[in-house]
Amino acid sequence: MTAVAGDLAKTIGIEIVSRTVASTITVGDIVSFDATGNPELVTTTSIDHSIIEGFGVALETVTSGKARIAVGNTYVYAVATTGDTVPFQAIGPSTGGGWSGLVHTTNTATSVLAGLNVLVGRYMGHENEEDDPTAATTAEVGIVRLGL
Repeated sequence: MTAVAGDLAKTIGIEIVSRTVASTITVGDIVSFDATGNPELVTTTSIDHSIIEGFGVALETVTSGKARIAVGNTYVYAVATTGDTVPFQAIGPSTGGGWSGLVHTTNTATSVLAGLNVLVGRYMGHENEEDDPTAATTAEVGIVRLGL
């Protein structure tokens, strides 16, 4: 089996919630939750959500009604929207429902510390890379461990 975005990477310790969507979401999208707790797509042009509201990954495509969302410390497959994310690197939401690595800089406005506000989780590697995980490149499906 080849893993696709929205597949669960581990079958133990999973946390899934079912919530009415605030806007259309697609399987594998990184989502946040609005003021009423409804999942919606997060984009880098309008990140008005943070770790306070929480992040998750859509497990199905829904335009209206309830959707299943992986949350908590769940391991789930999602798509990298930018490349060269190394294993165990912190990741944040990116344009188009994917994720990108958070990078430490000396600019406090864009550093990892500032980026923790939008921390989705960590990139863990690709499918079947338990021993020697490799970096993710643009548009690759990788394992994301949600949460801090």
